[in-house]
Amino acid sequence: MDQQKEAAACAACNHMRRKCPPNCIFAPYFPTTSPSFDYVYRVYGCSNVGKILQSLPIEQRKMAAESLAFEAEARIRDPVLGCVGYIYLLQQHLAQIDRDIQRQRRRFMLPVISHRHCLHR
Repeated sequence: MDQQKEAAACAACNHMRRKCPPNCIFAPYFPTTSPSFDYVYRVYGCSNVGKILQSLPIEQRKMAAESLAFEAEARIRDPVLGCVGYIYLLQQHLAQIDRDIQRQRRRFMLPVISHRHCLHR
């Protein structure tokens, strides 16, 4: 019976090598199969993540856990920029799309303008 309880421990309790208590703050957000908890642990530590989750209303904890996991993975992949690197890349991508749209607008507007100009003469 004890082996079943240990097998059901969340990723945080598994990492801390303890039994998962019934009211474990981590269990709903970092199940045993959660691959992201290792990143979260390496960047923030169990104690800090627990404090963050406990400080939030229950309805905000899931989004906070997902955000912590995303930010931790980004920080592991890019220790200098972290998730700011993703934001920068997305901004660059949006700027390129905006330039493409402007170029296409100019391309399609010029024939229309010159055509109208010819009609009014």
